[in-house]
Amino acid sequence: MLYGNQGIFIENGICPICGGQVNLDNYTCENCGKYDCDVISIRSTADNKYMNMLKSAAMGDADAQLEIGYQYESRAEIPFRQELAHYWYKRASDGGNPIAQFNLATQYFCGRGVEKNIEKAAYWYKKSANQGWKNAQANVGAFYLEGECGFEKE
Repeated sequence: MLYGNQGIFIENGICPICGGQVNLDNYTCENCGKYDCDVISIRSTADNKYMNMLKSAAMGDADAQLEIGYQYESRAEIPFRQELAHYWYKRASDGGNPIAQFNLATQYFCGRGVEKNIEKAAYWYKKSANQGWKNAQANVGAFYLEGECGFEKE
């Protein structure tokens, strides 16, 4: 087990952002270029499960991307990192996952991990709602009802 410059454990040399290989000489991911603070250690079965999921996410699996975003946001099995939750929700959202789109919209709406942006929140809530995600449909309906977030009152 190694320590990065900021005291973060690094083992197996896997980047949690993209699943790429971390250069253990300078603690930088050779794929995405993230440095030190974005690498974690693999210490348990839960971490190994996470790493398998991360590899799937890096290959474009939107469900795995959603789950990793949730893990970062919920503090469940890996360290709480709202900005990494945002990164993975955005990738899953771009891949068409309606739950990730809802979660991403909520981050924009509340300003969690990103600067608050009502226009982006409305955009992602609407995309999620259009795919049938009921929570997003409820939010969009409320926005129309109240004439909020750029939705005209009906």
